Amino acid sequence: VYASDKDVEVPLVIQQHFDDQSGTLNKTEKTGTYTIQSVEDGNPMPEDSVNSNYSFKIEDNGTYTIPLYFQKAGIYNYTINQEIKEEKDYAFDNTTYAVTVYVKNTDSGTLVPEVVVKNGNEKKCSEIEFYNSYNYKQTSNVSKAAKTGDATLLAKWVVLAMLSFACILVILWNKRNHRVKKDS
Repeated sequence: VYASDKDVEVPLVIQQHFDDQSGTLNKTEKTGTYTIQSVEDGNPMPEDSVNSNYSFKIEDNGTYTIPLYFQKAGIYNYTINQEIKEEKDYAFDNTTYAVTVYVKNTDSGTLVPEVVVKNGNEKKCSEIEFYNSYNYKQTSNVSKAAKTGDATLLAKWVVLAMLSFACILVILWNKRNHRVKKDS
């Protein structure tokens, strides 16, 4: 699709935020795949669209701009979402944005667009943003102490042994002092 002088261009900017909590991923491992889909047949779409769908990728914390060209006034509806991958330790944003482009004719014959974006909660928003994360938690190879089934508290026995030892010392000290008094 090539733009003419009478077309109006509406660039849709999609942002991906990727939080790599492990710090170990490369750019391709932080790549999201996204799709814009025309709700009605015949809506303007980017080149290389197939069946009113256009897919694209965003790496890392990047952006992608979808250029849409409108030749006449009207109301055009689209959805934008991310293809969710089921991968261990990844969390992908499953928001589906509803984008409505209102194209109006002015008195001078030019086209003027207005874009309204709503998030998955039907709330208007100013940006199309997806938040993804990777949170790999390394497991420790240090083994824990084997469970023997003995639930005895070792600390109790240590305290009891120390008290017993203290009692023996007191008895021996008393005997010694008692002998010293007899001898004098």
